[in-house]
Amino acid sequence: MSNTKERKPWSRNRKIAFGVGMGVLAVFVVVMLIGNIMYYWWVYPYIWYKRISFDVANRKCETGHVVFVGDSITDGCDLDLYYPDLHAYNRGTSGDTTSGVLRRMRNSVYDLKPSLVVLLIGTNDYERAYDRSNEHILKNYRAILEAIHTKCPTTKVIAQSVYPIADVSFHDHYRYGHGHIKALNQGIAALCAEFGYTYADVFSLLEDGDEEMDMRFSEDGLHPNDQGYQIISAYLKPLIAATLAG
Repeated sequence: MSNTKERKPWSRNRKIAFGVGMGVLAVFVVVMLIGNIMYYWWVYPYIWYKRISFDVANRKCETGHVVFVGDSITDGCDLDLYYPDLHAYNRGTSGDTTSGVLRRMRNSVYDLKPSLVVLLIGTNDYERAYDRSNEHILKNYRAILEAIHTKCPTTKVIAQSVYPIADVSFHDHYRYGHGHIKALNQGIAALCAEFGYTYADVFSLLEDGDEEMDMRFSEDGLHPNDQGYQIISAYLKPLIAATLAG
């Protein structure tokens, strides 16, 4: 005698519930795919656009001045507003990573032969890089500093700490970066000491005591607002002056 129980056919309600569940799952997957596709359709064309625009702008730029290199935090910084007495060029690119900076060293640094590079990069590696580890980020960071040291031996560097992140809008940045940024910044500080460059601890100015962005200084938890940029520039301006004079 068989102990196998005969399976009962699904009830109408169970079929409906299953169908609704699968439909919701399908919609979720489609939305996520479309969101990612739209994000990368925007990011990569913009990065290439910025590289071309840097090439064009460099034809009219003078050498021997200050260059700010970084991602969207630098890209969105109005240098004329926050550093009015500084002859500086903005080479920030929204969405960029340490790998991206390595690919654009010529039109962001070498062509300008700067007296000083103010560097801020690494945040997007936590969201976009194939390897989100601090080891990978620091490997690229070392390559950036080595390239400047080799190609522009008289250029000085101020390397900013990666800024804190709050879990407001940029959830992947927060998920992969929170709890790791402090260790990353320690690695950046160590690299600066090794190469004889200056490390700028902006992280401590912006964090809320729990290693997250203080929301007084940001609207989205990642990018500084006006008050944030004011605090950062107030800290960096005397450091820039001292580094240039040193």
